[in-house]
Amino acid sequence: WTNNFSSLSNGCGNTGSALVTFTATDSSSNFTSSTATFIIEDTIKPVITSSPTNLTVQCDGVGNTTDLNDWLANNGGATATDVCSGVTWSNNFTGLSDLCGATGSATVIFTATDLCSGLASTTSATFTIEDTTAL
Repeated sequence: WTNNFSSLSNGCGNTGSALVTFTATDSSSNFTSSTATFIIEDTIKPVITSSPTNLTVQCDGVGNTTDLNDWLANNGGATATDVCSGVTWSNNFTGLSDLCGATGSATVIFTATDLCSGLASTTSATFTIEDTTAL
């Protein structure tokens, strides 16, 4: 038996394919060939390796924008991995609930999406602004 495999196509991440011709040759040099395609595909969604952490901050009177933006940019501390490719993060944050004064909260769903397959995993955490300081 021989085959003509040389390499996989350059798919996204660690995926790819190869069309391979297999040839069987007998001692009299008679042969027959057939082809088959070998495919590596990404069918596994990212794994959340560290869940996000709820964050409660003391009201600064102006919306705690820096705290909130840092928490969102860091995915609440969540991490994820994917076997075949990288991961991109997104979240569904639209705003804080309007509690008394400049306090509020939001439960945010963080989504880790596989760069190649589009498969995704989600996790959530809550950001809260509270006012516990006496005048």
